[in-house]
Amino acid sequence: MLVWLLVLWNGLIDNMQFMLIVYACSVVYGACGERVQSPELYNTYKECMLAGYQTSVKAINILEESLVNQEKIFFKFNCLSTSST
Repeated sequence: MLVWLLVLWNGLIDNMQFMLIVYACSVVYGACGERVQSPELYNTYKECMLAGYQTSVKAINILEESLVNQEKIFFKFNCLSTSST
């Protein structure tokens, strides 16, 4: 029985992908905007996390410095697992 569970678990891991969800937030308003989902799926959690950091840096660089400083904008993100079957 244990062997079957391990085989099943490995099969689930092989089919797992991760989707990146990003939120733009403001410290001043104490809230975040609606989530934005990346159209790309990532094969590993690490790839998804790295994409989250890269996306956050790109987004913060696009915004006006005065807006970021005044509203204390920050980005948060999460990588959600999804089955690719």
